[in-house]
Amino acid sequence: MSVKLTQLSECDLVVRQNLLSVYVNFSATFWVCYYFLMRHLLKDRSPEFCNRIITLVHGASVAILGVNQCFTGEVSPIYRPQNQSTTLQKFIIVWSLGYFLFDLGWCSYYQSETVLMITHHICSVVALWRMLMKDTSASLVCTNFRLPQDALI
Repeated sequence: MSVKLTQLSECDLVVRQNLLSVYVNFSATFWVCYYFLMRHLLKDRSPEFCNRIITLVHGASVAILGVNQCFTGEVSPIYRPQNQSTTLQKFIIVWSLGYFLFDLGWCSYYQSETVLMITHHICSVVALWRMLMKDTSASLVCTNFRLPQDALI
């Protein structure tokens, strides 16, 4: 009986990972489409300018959603750092992961950014993906100056 439960658990994990991958692909596709819309609407502007508009929209939307997370009735990640991520937190992570994948692709295509910025994007993608897979609030890592061992696993 325990073998079947373990297999079910592994199956559920695979389904969950696949579903999250679909959400992240939708998010990245949204940012790519939004970029091409900006390029079409602002034909006289450079690709860099359009990318900065996308960056501004991403930053503003994530800031608003993050502040909203602090004031909603859901469990606050600040007071209960190891709780399971809320739906809004997962949405913010997926939204940001799609943006960072888009921007990493943009930076790679135009080769206008430094190695430091490319590294920043790669680290952000890895960290956001890990947060999605662990399904726990990441505020413990952000507020603790010592790196917890479970963050490395």
